[in-house]
Amino acid sequence: MRDVPPDQIVAAMGTAGSGGGPLVDGWVIPERPYDLLQDGQQNQINVMVGGLADEYFGLSHLASEISKTELENYLDRVFGKQSSQVQEAYKDEISDSPLSAQKIINGDNGFILSSRMWGRLVESRGNDAYVYYFTRPARYLDSTSQRKKI
Repeated sequence: MRDVPPDQIVAAMGTAGSGGGPLVDGWVIPERPYDLLQDGQQNQINVMVGGLADEYFGLSHLASEISKTELENYLDRVFGKQSSQVQEAYKDEISDSPLSAQKIINGDNGFILSSRMWGRLVESRGNDAYVYYFTRPARYLDSTSQRKKI
């Protein structure tokens, strides 16, 4: 991996199903962190993990609105047979804005769920886990004109 050009790694991330997260290089990060913790190979430390209620609003603030059908197709791809349960759980958000609902669902699934899972696993290994969930709206750049000023 150390001999692979960075551009090749970044290009491969999009096709490998990896949108982020730790890069397992076999050296600094020898295996997926969750697997290390699950196998009891982690350092014995307390952790603080969590996320923001509007995490994806800042990450995708320039995204265009999508239709309810586009959201349903997306949820079918991501959640498969559980898609209808997700749609039911977020029906109010979906009726307000399919795009906002998608951002909320992505934040809950990508940040909040993994933080809770990580915290539970850390505690099951004998350490303390502090899981936060911030609901105060974060400021983010909501237009390209604001971005140009910076």
